[in-house]
Parts: sequence; C-alpha cells; structure tokens
Amino acid sequence: MFYGLCLKNYKSRISWIDIARCFSILIILYAHVYDKSIVSDYVHLFHVPVFFILSGLVWKQATDRKKFAAGLLYGLVIPYLFAGIVSIVIYQVLGHLITGDTLNLLNCVKGLFYANSRTGLMAWNRPLWFIPCLFSVRIIWELIARIPKNYMQYIVVCIIWALAIIIVHTELSDLKLPWELEVALNALPYYTIGVVLNRYLKLRGETKLSKLILALSVAALFAFTVLICNWNDAALSFQYNHYGNYLLFFLGAAAGSAIIFCISMLIEKCKAFEFIGQNTLIILLWHKFPILLFQSTGFGKSMVKNADSITSIIVGIVLVLISALLSLLVGFIFQKFFALFTMRKERN
Repeated sequence: MFYGLCLKNYKSRISWIDIARCFSILIILYAHVYDKSIVSDYVHLFHVPVFFILSGLVWKQATDRKKFAAGLLYGLVIPYLFAGIVSIVIYQVLGHLITGDTLNLLNCVKGLFYANSRTGLMAWNRPLWFIPCLFSVRIIWELIARIPKNYMQYIVVCIIWALAIIIVHTELSDLKLPWELEVALNALPYYTIGVVLNRYLKLRGETKLSKLILALSVAALFAFTVLICNWNDAALSFQYNHYGNYLLFFLGAAAGSAIIFCISMLIEKCKAFEFIGQNTLIILLWHKFPILLFQSTGFGKSMVKNADSITSIIVGIVLVLISALLSLLVGFIFQKFFALFTMRKERN
C-alpha cells in the first residue's frame, strides 16, 4: 500500500516516455529554485502541461473500478497525505525560521484536506498541489471515458474547456475549489491530448522518426516557443490559473511539450534518466526542502536575486540535481523501511 512512496525501477516501460518525465520534473525543480528568471519565464509555458500530457499518454481504460480506486488511493492520495503530514510537522517546527510564514496547525490541516494551494493554506509544501489536481483530472476523465463514442468524449472535454476559459476570464477566476478542481478543468485538455496520442498515433511503440527530423523539430519548436514567450508577456502560473493570453499559452504549452518529446526520442535510452522518470512522484513530494534551505541562506538569496547570471544558472542546475538525488534517497529509505515492516508483519 506504500508503493507511491517507494522507489521504482521497472524493466518493461517505454524508455523515451520515462526520459521525458525525467526532463519535465527537473525543469519543474529549476523553476522552483528561480521562480523569476528568463529561463523560468520560458519553462512556465509548458513545464506543468507536459506532465498532464504524459499522464494521459500512459492512460489505460479502467475495467475494474476497485483497482482504479486502489490505484488512486495508493498511488496519489496516500503519498499526498503522508508527505503533507511530514511537511506540516517540519513547517510547524522550522517554517518560521526558513520562510517566515506563520500558519497555525489548524489552518495547515485545513489546507491538507481541502487541497487547494490558492487558499494560501498549503505553505508547508506548495508543490504538492499537483497531486490533488491530477487526482481530480483522472476522476473527471474516467467519468468521460465511459461515454461509448470517442468523438463524444472529446466534445464533452471541449465543453468543459470552454467552461474553464470562461471561469479564468471572469470574476469566477477567484474560485478556490477542493482538490484543485478549478485548475483541473484547465488541465483536462492536456490530459486528453495525451490520451489522443495514445489512441491514434501509437506513440507507445518505438518511434520511427529520423534523428534529423527530430533535431530539426526541436530547433523549430524552440524558436516558436521563444516567440510565444515574448508575445505572451505576462506572469504565468498554471497552479494559480494565470495564463496571460490563453491561446498563446496553449500554443506554447503544446510546442514546449513537443520539444521535450523530440529530445527524449533523440536520446532513446538512458538508464539514469529513465530511473528518474519512473520516480517523479517521489521527487515532487520531497524536493521543496533542500531548495527552501538553499533559498534561506545568504548565498542562496544572492543567487535568486541574480538568477539570470551564468553562475546562478550553474548553481541552480547543481541544486536541482542535488534536490532530486536527496528526494530519491528518501524514497530508498522508505522502500527499505516498508520492506522490513512488511516482512515482520508476514512473520507474525
């Protein structure tokens, strides 16, 4: 029941998809190190949408409702609650020293179960917002997937998407629904894109695109997303439903995601990248702590202040790798602990 908290090392997965997940989580970590920088402004276009596309890409029709519910419970809900409780304990002890935040314990617990970072009640570990959002997206999609005809499913998604756009551009944009439901409405189209790729383009198999085509695609898409980033000159945040020009954001998200896919297909296989890609949830759960510790130091503050300097970029990349490795170490410790716990339980 604790597999969502432990390291994974599968042998029969699609290599380039795991590599894409690896790049995506490392990009997210970099954006958390330097929230305001030229690089972060660029990756904010696509670093969250690509994860929803990747989640849809590996979607499988749920044939057993109990197994589906168990997958959500053990794969998302329990890891979220466990990491949330640990984060709250650390926050209550050290939060005022590191972040200066002063949320009391009751509000922290409210934030844990309401699960919407826009309320300000998840200061103990804001990156965890993605997990309840993905939970909501998967529930919504599974309900839609029960519609017999695929084209009818896509029509329903488009209707929901239109509703989400209306919410973003009206006074309803201040809605803060439980389990990030209002953000999930905007994430659903990206998840659906992944499902469509899964169904029709057969990207789960080996890619037959030539290296030259992939390389040229990366160059062209990179140039396109840079233009989009310049045109959509706004403070972007998928987490807070801040998209600037909605159409430009969508185009940038699609193009940026395609860049990651193409680069991953170019690499094809890399055990280290694949291992990281298989354990993105663990990294998401725990990466905040080393990053916060860095940002609270005088050196870290100076790096954040000059985030666009070459030195800061190099330091940021090193910190990203350290944070990822430390998070994986936590997963390894949990794996050993729960294995020992299970063995003792079986003996008794």
